[in-house]
Amino acid sequence: GIMSFTTDYASAEVAVTGKSLQSPFQLAAAPRSVDHVTDSLGDAAWRNHAEGNDAYQRGDFSAAFELLERSRSMFETAGDRQGIAWSCNNLGKVAYRTGDYENATRLAESGLQIFRDRNDRHGVAWSLHVLGRIDYRLGNYASALAHFQECVTHFRAISADEALRLSLEKLGKTYFRVGDLN
Repeated sequence: GIMSFTTDYASAEVAVTGKSLQSPFQLAAAPRSVDHVTDSLGDAAWRNHAEGNDAYQRGDFSAAFELLERSRSMFETAGDRQGIAWSCNNLGKVAYRTGDYENATRLAESGLQIFRDRNDRHGVAWSLHVLGRIDYRLGNYASALAHFQECVTHFRAISADEALRLSLEKLGKTYFRVGDLN
């Protein structure tokens, strides 16, 4: 079945508290500009981004892709590297869900590079998580282990407990898959 972003990334929190977690790209605010035109473009880009995430959660991957691609283009015009990175990461999730693993990898790696350049550990961790899931799905378990191990390191460092739990779960499943039961 189709799992929503909330199911993928926040199911335990929702089950315990009944409240949704903010998705990681909503936690990162767009840099504010003194230029009113750029500011409006940035706001519109983040709205498209949020709508793309909503479409992803509903399983409407076509609409999610269109909205996230539009937000990425708007972020590029506005010069918002953070927005570009989150758009790439989330476009990678859409491509992953639709079975387009080549584009999923390319997009997640693009987001990862921008996050690394910006020293954004939160973004780095989520991009690594997406890449780990792609590798796991493709049976590239050694690479999946490396991605999950690194994302766990970042999530521990920034005290992202729910994200850490999810990544540790994926890491454990990968170890199980390769026969490392310790």
